[in-house]
Amino acid sequence: MQETIDALPYQIAVIDQNGFIQYVNKAWQQFTLDNGGTVESTGPGVNYLAILENGSAKNDAQGLRAILNGEKTAYESKYPCHTPDELRWYYFHAQPLIQHGDITGAVVNHRLIGSEELNSRDIYQIIENMNDAMFTVDDKYRFTYINQQAESEMRFSRSELLGETMWEMFPGMPDSDFEQNYVHAMSKRVPAQFEALYPPSGNWYEVSIYPHDDGGLITFFRNKNKEKHVDSLLWQSQHFDPMTGLPNRRHIYRYMEDLITAAEPFCLFYFDLDHFQLINDVYGHDFGDEVMQEAASRLRWSLTEQMFLGRLGGDEFIIIAEPDALKQLTAKQSEKLSRLFDMPFYSPDGKPIQIHASISSAIHPEDGNSPSAMITAVDTAMHEAKKQRKDETIVAYQATMKEMMERRITIESDLLEHFDSGDYFLVYQPQVSLITETICGVEVLSRWHHPVYGMIPPPEFISVAESAGKSSRLTKKIIHAGLHAYQTWTNETGFNGKIAFNVSASMIANESFNHFLIDVKERYNIADGIIELEITENAQLTASQAIKQALTTLRSEGFLIAVDDFGTGFSSIDYLIDFPIDILKIDKTFIDQIGVSKRGESVLRSLISLGKSLELDIVVEGLETDRERRFLIEEGCTLAQGYYFDKPMTHDDLMRRFADYQQ
Repeated sequence: MQETIDALPYQIAVIDQNGFIQYVNKAWQQFTLDNGGTVESTGPGVNYLAILENGSAKNDAQGLRAILNGEKTAYESKYPCHTPDELRWYYFHAQPLIQHGDITGAVVNHRLIGSEELNSRDIYQIIENMNDAMFTVDDKYRFTYINQQAESEMRFSRSELLGETMWEMFPGMPDSDFEQNYVHAMSKRVPAQFEALYPPSGNWYEVSIYPHDDGGLITFFRNKNKEKHVDSLLWQSQHFDPMTGLPNRRHIYRYMEDLITAAEPFCLFYFDLDHFQLINDVYGHDFGDEVMQEAASRLRWSLTEQMFLGRLGGDEFIIIAEPDALKQLTAKQSEKLSRLFDMPFYSPDGKPIQIHASISSAIHPEDGNSPSAMITAVDTAMHEAKKQRKDETIVAYQATMKEMMERRITIESDLLEHFDSGDYFLVYQPQVSLITETICGVEVLSRWHHPVYGMIPPPEFISVAESAGKSSRLTKKIIHAGLHAYQTWTNETGFNGKIAFNVSASMIANESFNHFLIDVKERYNIADGIIELEITENAQLTASQAIKQALTTLRSEGFLIAVDDFGTGFSSIDYLIDFPIDILKIDKTFIDQIGVSKRGESVLRSLISLGKSLELDIVVEGLETDRERRFLIEEGCTLAQGYYFDKPMTHDDLMRRFADYQQ
């Protein structure tokens, strides 16, 4: 079929019953190219009915549908075509494609026709009934003809327009794109095509102008408001954040690109809300969205008109300002920006929630010469800002920070990969009875000797794991390895004490992680009351009903629940009453007060008394001296861990420790 239709001189297309083009001939392709289109835009796979309906050929679309539905045996029409160079007239014809007695599609053909094939009645009927607006003017720009569509679009009757000049009837045309194109077409006797906004009406028009033999001009025009509105909505959706209404990442990058191209220096500020994930975990994402909108509003109202504010994503905002803004802000406004969030947000149940923001900055061109380089610079400085956690401070990027960032990226990349190698290993610290000095439990801790960086402090790689979303997978590996070791202790030494693992509140909030805990306990055949889950005291733990329910479930499955670092977090005494807790682990900072501060000792006594009154077991962390041991025994404490008894040790050293205990 392709060879047959290629041989025809007319523009031919074969469409299926749904209007999709199946074949086109070379004449059809050439016609598309001659009119500024592409072969693909009107080629196979494109819906031709949609092209007609979205353009100015709705009548032809209706006729073609009638052919496909079997309501007509043929359809034809004549129409003008506004090519870039001249006004042409075409003949449109369609007939059904029938196979085995059924309509399977249609054959469409267009052909160029000369004026000799059109009589004056044909031309009048076509012009009056076409979807495009059309009018003519003489060489003095006076209206000589207006069709029905033009009359409707211009909001004047023919009698009001005929004989009047364009410039008098439409005062918005002078000194505009309209005047420029009309004068050019009239004086040079050449066609003109353009799109322009007519300000008095607020309408966009697509205009085609052709010289007329009588010395005047013929104009075809079409209202483009709907397309412009769709384009505007599309642009808005691509460049603005729907939640806050602020410019999004794409818009931010484009704005920086424009400044860089224009060689304009600027200062980039990066805001990151601290611990925002806790808000989503505790109160839900709907409330988190409300907080994000309020944060955007506070930032918006605090800035000057010369500053550009955008949302980079998540809980991250960007401000772009003149380069001297860093000095000004550091001296005068950094406190104001940092304190934007001092006024609390309020939870759905009316509780005040305090949220802080970390701020970093970088300057173009000193710190980067591309949007990506600038974002990398402020992101690098942000990691330092998070570590410093100092109020009223904007951390500016420094070249030395790049090495720190590269270290962080390497750690994140190597984290899980190195777990099964000898680089990453577990150590174990016994929990010992203060009375009998026997081992009652073992806390599992992790260590990492990196092949490049050597021993990496646990807080560093744990922080990287959390920010990279790898902490859950890392913890699962640790629990598997720890329980495997526990089976060895049990089988070879008879040890049947507790084994403790550190888990975060966000992990407990994850239902799949809790299923993992229950399954792994069963897999290793661990008895109830053996596995201790140590959870650091923080706002997420104390405020979340979902976590409370998860802990209740885990406790019913035989897990012990311990609050780690008790007294250093977001203490709210009432949660101790309601939450399913078995053990309080008192932080080393309080033990260090023994023999140093009477007030500190009083606080420690109060914590011990509180735990005992709630009938909770107490484990003291960081025991280092005999004086501390005697003080704790006097206060009724029975369990402790620390260097006084043992440092964290390898598996082999722990096995020897068990053997010494047995002897």
